[in-house]
Amino acid sequence: MSRVVSVTIRQFAKPLVEGNANETWATASHVAFTTAVGPAHSPFQNVVRLGSLGDGRLRVRQPITVQLSREDARVVATAPEIDELGFGADSSEAIRDLQRAIVSLYFTLRDEEQCLGPDLQRVWRILRERIVATR
Repeated sequence: MSRVVSVTIRQFAKPLVEGNANETWATASHVAFTTAVGPAHSPFQNVVRLGSLGDGRLRVRQPITVQLSREDARVVATAPEIDELGFGADSSEAIRDLQRAIVSLYFTLRDEEQCLGPDLQRVWRILRERIVATR
């Protein structure tokens, strides 16, 4: 039997999604973790709702769900909706790597919008729904 443990590292007064006062605001180094805790042999896995990309040119309008898992000695941060990965020695490093990858992906897809195939059009649509350029 497993149980769910939620830990919020730091909450900000500003809601993560405008108009939804029940959500919390999270930044690159301050994220809300929800961990499914199961039997001792269960693999490490966390789910993070990413509320910032650590780049002033972009603002997250809707959180991006990120799954953290351990593969050998490294942590993998996966954004399954957009098929993007980040890697690091720990969760923070993997999330930062994923943030950089998402920022790069956003600007690449924006610049190449007219040439995208169906799968990348789907990813670009999701990114446009969740992220807005501030400049």
